[in-house]
Amino acid sequence: MLNLFAADLKHHASQWLWTLAVVIVGGACLGTLLTAATSLAAWAPTQPQRPELLELAMVAKGQVSSYISLATAVVVASTANLTITAQSREYALWKVLGVPQWQISAVILLQLLVVGLVGGFIGGILSPLGAPLYLQTWSDLARVTAPVPVTFDPALIPLVAGLTALITVLGGFGPARRGGALPAMQALRESEAPQVRVGLFSKLLAGLMLISAGVLWALPLLDKSADAQIPPGIQGGTVSLLLVIAALLVGPWTVRPLLFAWTALIPSGHPAWFAAREACRHRSGQSMATIMPFAIAVALTGTIFGMAAGGQSANVSGFLVIFSLVFAISAAGGVANIVLVGRQRGRDHALLRVLGASDWTLAAVPVLEGTIYAVTGILFGMGATLLTATLCGLTAHQPFLKSLVGLPWPTLAGLALGSLALSIGAVVLSIPRGDHTPIMERLRQLT
Repeated sequence: MLNLFAADLKHHASQWLWTLAVVIVGGACLGTLLTAATSLAAWAPTQPQRPELLELAMVAKGQVSSYISLATAVVVASTANLTITAQSREYALWKVLGVPQWQISAVILLQLLVVGLVGGFIGGILSPLGAPLYLQTWSDLARVTAPVPVTFDPALIPLVAGLTALITVLGGFGPARRGGALPAMQALRESEAPQVRVGLFSKLLAGLMLISAGVLWALPLLDKSADAQIPPGIQGGTVSLLLVIAALLVGPWTVRPLLFAWTALIPSGHPAWFAAREACRHRSGQSMATIMPFAIAVALTGTIFGMAAGGQSANVSGFLVIFSLVFAISAAGGVANIVLVGRQRGRDHALLRVLGASDWTLAAVPVLEGTIYAVTGILFGMGATLLTATLCGLTAHQPFLKSLVGLPWPTLAGLALGSLALSIGAVVLSIPRGDHTPIMERLRQLT
């Protein structure tokens, strides 16, 4: 099995490289957080607000690190799923040759373990570089104005490597299990356009989010005592956040219909738009992994800041402390997921050229495809933002327009434009350049 593992990892090193890149970013973010918390704890004894700073460092090591670990696991799972799906043909041939299902899954998990260890080690080494910038986001939360000196403990490197490897294996466990469990013929069919599925764990977790949202919304109505009353901004924003998380967990049931719906509103008369739209729809399973990071960025920003718009009791001063690293991980995952489909996109490009598409059409298709990914995520995020404004307005008994005015529209606009530029740039750059392979030969190549 070890020989099979080593040979397969070497053969598909270029595909695992993008999962490694995401793991490096995740490890670097986790290491940056732990380095910042260690630096704050070492600096706290010299400051008058020592107890508050030490408590903040402990919260960062516990609660915030759990958010980053969860984000890393989710993003790694989506990237690993694309990587494993791209190798479905090989796994199908292994089954035909008699390799048992458990051994295929074990080989994939070993590859994930190696990728996690290497990526975590590199990320741990890089973490001190991001710590000074990240500590600047703590200024409001920690009520400090002087720069916090960075204290780096080399023992964090093996710790980050071990944690990142564990997170990578846990995040990729589902794709690894499915990679070994798919029947050979189904694996061959799904290597190019995988089916869109919602796992049992995602369904259960989404159901838990919905139940929690319902209980939180009904609790003040059922119990009129002062102890049961929740500040308006907190109640409406938290209910909205739970609903948004539930919708993200079942993305094929929420984001995918949104993709099909809004693209259907635009006439498909021009070949460039038709080709880009159908490519996104045909690869909708892969599109979900690409759209999610952009949806998360806009949705979380609008939801968290919507709490403050709905009532003065909500404090969002720690937003960047928690979510800036989550956004970095999500952006890395989004770019990696786009690039992983670059070979299929290159074959589509060659097919359009054979069909006589003009140079303008060939240039416009990747731009429009990137736009579709970004706009779908932005629309989902704006829907979450409007939901937060509505619920916070209801709980605070204030007009809907007042809640809308209080939202951070410049920040949301910046995120939307950044998502659009990142998505378009990644799609355009993912198309292989300088490939002198004859077009007909390129069309025969497996994706």
